[in-house]
Amino acid sequence: MTASRDMWRATAAAALGANIELTATNKELREALHAKRLEAKELDNELVTAKERCKTLKCGALSLDAIHRKLREDVNAQHRAQLEEQRAALQREEDLREQIEDAKAENKELTAFYSTVVEALMEENDTLKREANEAKEMEAATAAMIAAAQSERDYWTQCAQAGEDEAAAEMASAMQEEVETLSAENQERKQELQQTQEELAVAAEESAKAKQELEEMQATIVIIAAVAIGVASLISVLLDRNGEAVSLPSFDPTRVKVVVENERWYPFPFSTWSKKLLPTDRYNYTRIDGKTQCDPPESTSLAAGEQWVEKAWRVEGMGSPDGWLYSFDFPSTHYTENFSSACVRRRIHVRGFTESTPPTGPPSEMLVGSKLMVGDQLASPNNRFHLFLQRDGNLVLYDQARAIWASNTHGKDSKELLFQTDGNIVLYGGTGLPYWHTATHGKPITRFVLQDDGNLVAYAVGGKARWSVR
Repeated sequence: MTASRDMWRATAAAALGANIELTATNKELREALHAKRLEAKELDNELVTAKERCKTLKCGALSLDAIHRKLREDVNAQHRAQLEEQRAALQREEDLREQIEDAKAENKELTAFYSTVVEALMEENDTLKREANEAKEMEAATAAMIAAAQSERDYWTQCAQAGEDEAAAEMASAMQEEVETLSAENQERKQELQQTQEELAVAAEESAKAKQELEEMQATIVIIAAVAIGVASLISVLLDRNGEAVSLPSFDPTRVKVVVENERWYPFPFSTWSKKLLPTDRYNYTRIDGKTQCDPPESTSLAAGEQWVEKAWRVEGMGSPDGWLYSFDFPSTHYTENFSSACVRRRIHVRGFTESTPPTGPPSEMLVGSKLMVGDQLASPNNRFHLFLQRDGNLVLYDQARAIWASNTHGKDSKELLFQTDGNIVLYGGTGLPYWHTATHGKPITRFVLQDDGNLVAYAVGGKARWSVR
């Protein structure tokens, strides 16, 4: 009995323990289930939020799609309008070119007609001159004959007065009649000569008038053609331009002489570039401002105390193979390549010079067009920092005796550091190869300065730094 009771108690204790474990497990499961339910609720909330966001995004996508369609339609409409404008501009340009061709043909016909008239007048003029010369020769011969007849008449008259014989008197009378006859003929020839001279003067006046009319006609047609080409150029601004647009750079007037050469295109009668400009154009040769007239490069002289540092003038390429820059008119933007509606062109000639007694000490900056040769240097105003182009080919910046920057071109055959007109500052070798540069091509760099703080800076227009060693 006691054993059964103990077994029951043990079983009850085991069951109680198992119940306690089951209760704990159930509690854990309930807590886990509650957590899962909370998690599911959060997921449901997130799903609702996601659905709302998806709905919003769908609406936004629809709106963006509508906006995109509208923009595309607007762009297409604008493109079509531009195409129509370009077609109309091309048609107007074609019409103008046809008018120019008609004017050229008419000019050719008028030139041939006036040339024929001028040639005929010149031939008539030559004939009249020849007749006038013959009349003068006849007049001189007649005068000689009259003088001889008068001399012989005087001789026979003297003989008759001396009472030699009647034959002498008759001879004197006959000679007198011959003198009178020759005098009458001479008078007629004088009148003919005067008439011929008057005709010659009239012919010369008509010839000069015809020449003047021909020159005026040609000048008028040239001006008309220039105006027509100018109109065609304005029409084709957006349709026909080649190369890169460039602006004239600035140069250091204390180191570089600059001459700008200007020319205009004449389609006829010669179809060539000419230095014969229109009255409203610039001079054939000007300073960089385009207004101040100057001599051609080969005729440009230096002032007292100046000397050339370059052996000859050179043409600034500025991206153009031969240095010529083309445009519709001189004040307009110029381009590096020729195009069909270009009416004018210009190119820049430069040559370095210096004063015979240069200032003491190295400079602290470089300007457009200047260069630093091997052995030359820049020095900061306080003379602490120096930039040397060394003979070993390296470009080195020193803080007194300590190198703080270099171009790392040691061992190269570096020849010069050139401040180019395109804004780039390039270290060139003896063969013309670039070994180092500031990568400022196309930027409006005006000064390359070594400052008192040791910084080497390339400044653009307005004082903005576009490159520095720091």
